[in-house]
Amino acid sequence: MAKQKTRKTPAIETMNIGAAAVDIGSREHMAAVNPDVTDAPVRAFGTFTHGLHDLADWFKMHGVTSVAMESTGAYWIPAYEILRRYRPARFSLCQPRQRHTARFPGSEVRIWYRFHPRSGEIVQVVAQSRHGGTGHLTIVQCDGTLAKIPIWMTAERSGAAVVVRDPALSVAALLEVRAMLDGPLRLAGGESSPARTSPTQHHV
Repeated sequence: MAKQKTRKTPAIETMNIGAAAVDIGSREHMAAVNPDVTDAPVRAFGTFTHGLHDLADWFKMHGVTSVAMESTGAYWIPAYEILRRYRPARFSLCQPRQRHTARFPGSEVRIWYRFHPRSGEIVQVVAQSRHGGTGHLTIVQCDGTLAKIPIWMTAERSGAAVVVRDPALSVAALLEVRAMLDGPLRLAGGESSPARTSPTQHHV
Protein backbone atom coordinates (compact mmCIF):
# COMPACT_ATOMS: atom_id res chain seq x y z
CA MET A 1 0.00 0.00 0.00
CA ALA A 2 1.43 3.29 -1.07
CA LYS A 3 2.22 5.66 1.75
CA GLN A 4 0.21 8.86 1.59
CA LYS A 5 2.14 12.07 1.61
CA THR A 6 1.15 14.55 4.27
CA ARG A 7 1.08 18.20 3.37
CA LYS A 8 2.82 20.60 5.64
CA THR A 9 0.62 23.34 6.99
CA PRO A 10 2.02 26.63 5.76
CA ALA A 11 3.18 28.97 8.47
CA ILE A 12 0.78 31.87 9.12
CA GLU A 13 2.56 35.17 9.21
CA THR A 14 1.57 37.47 12.06
CA MET A 15 0.41 40.75 10.53
CA ASN A 16 -0.69 42.54 13.70
CA ILE A 17 0.65 41.38 17.07
CA GLY A 18 -1.76 43.75 18.82
CA ALA A 19 -4.90 42.28 17.23
CA ALA A 20 -7.68 40.73 19.29
CA ALA A 21 -11.06 39.20 18.50
CA VAL A 22 -14.42 39.06 20.26
CA ASP A 23 -17.24 36.64 19.53
CA ILE A 24 -20.26 38.64 20.65
CA GLY A 25 -23.05 36.70 22.34
CA SER A 26 -26.28 37.52 24.15
CA ARG A 27 -25.08 36.09 27.51
CA GLU A 28 -21.29 36.27 27.26
CA HIS A 29 -18.53 37.52 24.97
CA MET A 30 -15.61 35.24 24.13
CA ALA A 31 -12.42 37.22 23.61
CA ALA A 32 -9.01 36.17 22.31
CA VAL A 33 -5.63 37.91 22.25
CA ASN A 34 -2.19 37.09 20.88
CA PRO A 35 -1.20 33.69 22.39
CA ASP A 36 2.43 34.81 22.49
CA VAL A 37 1.71 37.32 25.27
CA THR A 38 -0.24 35.13 27.71
CA ASP A 39 -0.75 31.49 28.70
CA ALA A 40 -4.55 31.99 28.64
CA PRO A 41 -5.28 33.82 25.38
CA VAL A 42 -9.04 33.06 25.41
CA ARG A 43 -11.42 34.33 28.08
CA ALA A 44 -15.15 34.84 28.61
CA PHE A 45 -16.63 38.16 29.74
CA GLY A 46 -20.07 39.25 30.85
CA THR A 47 -22.31 41.43 28.72
CA PHE A 48 -23.14 44.02 31.37
CA THR A 49 -21.19 47.23 31.91
CA HIS A 50 -18.83 45.80 34.56
CA GLY A 51 -17.93 42.83 32.35
CA LEU A 52 -17.32 45.09 29.35
CA HIS A 53 -14.94 47.28 31.36
CA ASP A 54 -13.12 44.12 32.46
CA LEU A 55 -12.82 43.19 28.78
CA ALA A 56 -11.30 46.58 27.95
CA ASP A 57 -8.86 46.32 30.87
CA TRP A 58 -7.83 42.82 29.75
CA PHE A 59 -7.17 44.05 26.23
CA LYS A 60 -5.09 46.96 27.52
CA MET A 61 -3.08 44.66 29.82
CA HIS A 62 -2.11 42.49 26.83
CA GLY A 63 -1.15 45.32 24.51
CA VAL A 64 -4.18 45.12 22.22
CA THR A 65 -4.44 47.89 19.65
CA SER A 66 -7.16 46.61 17.30
CA VAL A 67 -10.26 44.53 17.90
CA ALA A 68 -12.39 42.56 15.42
CA MET A 69 -15.92 41.80 16.58
CA GLU A 70 -18.21 39.10 15.17
CA SER A 71 -21.92 39.37 15.85
CA THR A 72 -25.14 38.13 14.27
CA GLY A 73 -27.27 40.67 16.11
CA ALA A 74 -27.09 44.06 17.81
CA TYR A 75 -25.42 42.77 21.01
CA TRP A 76 -22.09 44.23 19.89
CA ILE A 77 -23.26 47.85 20.31
CA PRO A 78 -22.61 48.22 24.10
CA ALA A 79 -19.19 46.55 23.75
CA TYR A 80 -18.34 48.81 20.83
CA GLU A 81 -19.32 51.96 22.70
CA ILE A 82 -17.23 51.09 25.78
CA LEU A 83 -14.17 50.02 23.79
CA ARG A 84 -14.43 53.08 21.56
CA ARG A 85 -14.46 55.47 24.51
CA TYR A 86 -11.98 53.53 26.66
CA ARG A 87 -9.13 55.59 28.06
CA PRO A 88 -6.15 55.72 28.21
CA ALA A 89 -5.97 53.00 25.56
CA ARG A 90 -7.40 53.56 22.09
CA PHE A 91 -8.61 50.53 20.19
CA SER A 92 -9.18 50.35 16.45
CA LEU A 93 -12.49 48.54 16.02
CA CYS A 94 -13.92 46.66 13.06
CA GLN A 95 -16.37 43.91 12.16
CA PRO A 96 -15.69 41.12 9.65
CA ARG A 97 -17.67 41.64 6.45
CA GLN A 98 -18.94 38.11 6.27
CA ARG A 99 -22.24 37.17 4.65
CA HIS A 100 -24.14 36.86 7.93
CA THR A 101 -22.78 40.13 9.34
CA ALA A 102 -22.88 42.19 6.15
CA ARG A 103 -25.87 44.20 7.34
CA PHE A 104 -23.74 45.56 10.20
CA PRO A 105 -20.96 47.39 8.36
CA GLY A 106 -19.44 48.82 11.55
CA SER A 107 -18.24 51.94 9.75
CA GLU A 108 -18.36 55.54 10.94
CA VAL A 109 -19.69 58.56 9.07
CA ARG A 110 -20.08 62.25 9.77
CA ILE A 111 -23.50 63.89 9.63
CA TRP A 112 -23.04 67.03 7.56
CA TYR A 113 -26.68 68.14 7.30
CA ARG A 114 -26.72 71.35 9.34
CA PHE A 115 -30.28 70.98 10.60
CA HIS A 116 -29.83 67.49 12.08
CA PRO A 117 -29.51 67.45 15.92
CA ARG A 118 -26.14 65.65 15.64
CA SER A 119 -24.78 67.76 12.80
CA GLY A 120 -20.98 67.65 12.70
CA GLU A 121 -20.77 64.48 14.81
CA ILE A 122 -19.25 61.16 13.72
CA VAL A 123 -21.76 58.34 14.20
CA GLN A 124 -21.58 54.55 14.06
CA VAL A 125 -23.40 52.89 11.15
CA VAL A 126 -24.95 49.46 11.81
CA ALA A 127 -27.02 48.88 8.67
CA GLN A 128 -27.94 50.25 5.27
CA SER A 129 -31.33 50.01 3.53
CA ARG A 130 -33.54 51.64 0.91
CA HIS A 131 -36.97 53.18 1.42
CA GLY A 132 -38.97 54.89 -1.30
CA GLY A 133 -35.99 54.84 -3.64
CA THR A 134 -33.76 56.64 -1.11
CA GLY A 135 -30.83 55.05 0.71
CA HIS A 136 -30.89 55.15 4.51
CA LEU A 137 -28.34 54.40 7.22
CA THR A 138 -29.18 52.98 10.62
CA ILE A 139 -27.01 54.75 13.20
CA VAL A 140 -26.34 54.38 16.91
CA GLN A 141 -27.70 57.27 18.97
CA CYS A 142 -26.11 58.65 22.14
CA ASP A 143 -28.38 56.57 24.37
CA GLY A 144 -27.57 53.35 22.49
CA THR A 145 -30.84 53.21 20.55
CA LEU A 146 -30.96 53.07 16.75
CA ALA A 147 -32.25 55.65 14.29
CA LYS A 148 -32.41 55.97 10.50
CA ILE A 149 -31.14 58.90 8.47
CA PRO A 150 -31.05 59.46 4.69
CA ILE A 151 -27.62 58.81 3.20
CA TRP A 152 -27.57 62.28 1.63
CA MET A 153 -27.24 63.79 5.14
CA THR A 154 -23.71 62.33 5.24
CA ALA A 155 -22.66 64.15 2.07
CA GLU A 156 -20.48 67.19 2.76
CA ARG A 157 -22.50 69.33 0.36
CA SER A 158 -25.59 68.89 2.53
CA GLY A 159 -23.91 71.11 5.09
CA ALA A 160 -24.44 74.06 2.75
CA ALA A 161 -28.24 73.72 2.80
CA VAL A 162 -30.03 77.00 3.52
CA VAL A 163 -33.58 77.93 4.43
CA VAL A 164 -35.41 80.24 2.03
CA ARG A 165 -37.27 82.61 4.32
CA ASP A 166 -39.28 84.46 1.66
CA PRO A 167 -41.06 82.35 -0.98
CA ALA A 168 -40.24 83.15 -4.58
CA LEU A 169 -43.98 83.15 -5.46
CA SER A 170 -46.97 84.45 -3.56
CA VAL A 171 -49.72 82.10 -2.42
CA ALA A 172 -52.07 83.54 -5.06
CA ALA A 173 -49.51 82.88 -7.80
CA LEU A 174 -49.02 79.30 -6.59
CA LEU A 175 -52.78 78.70 -6.66
CA GLU A 176 -52.92 80.03 -10.20
CA VAL A 177 -50.14 77.66 -11.28
CA ARG A 178 -51.98 74.79 -9.60
CA ALA A 179 -55.17 75.65 -11.49
CA MET A 180 -53.24 75.71 -14.79
CA LEU A 181 -51.78 72.26 -14.11
CA ASP A 182 -54.96 70.58 -12.88
CA GLY A 183 -56.50 70.31 -16.36
CA PRO A 184 -53.55 68.64 -18.13
CA LEU A 185 -53.01 66.32 -15.17
CA ARG A 186 -56.61 65.12 -15.23
CA LEU A 187 -56.46 64.57 -18.99
CA ALA A 188 -53.24 62.60 -18.61
CA GLY A 189 -54.94 60.47 -16.00
CA GLY A 190 -57.95 59.81 -18.24
CA GLU A 191 -60.32 62.04 -16.28
CA SER A 192 -62.59 64.57 -17.87
CA SER A 193 -62.10 68.16 -16.85
CA PRO A 194 -65.07 69.36 -14.78
CA ALA A 195 -67.02 72.30 -16.08
CA ARG A 196 -66.23 75.53 -14.32
CA THR A 197 -69.08 77.25 -12.50
CA SER A 198 -69.19 80.74 -11.17
CA PRO A 199 -69.66 81.26 -7.42
CA THR A 200 -73.22 82.60 -8.06
CA GLN A 201 -74.42 79.47 -9.90
CA HIS A 202 -76.22 76.81 -7.90
CA HIS A 203 -77.20 73.28 -8.83
CA VAL A 204 -80.62 71.97 -7.83
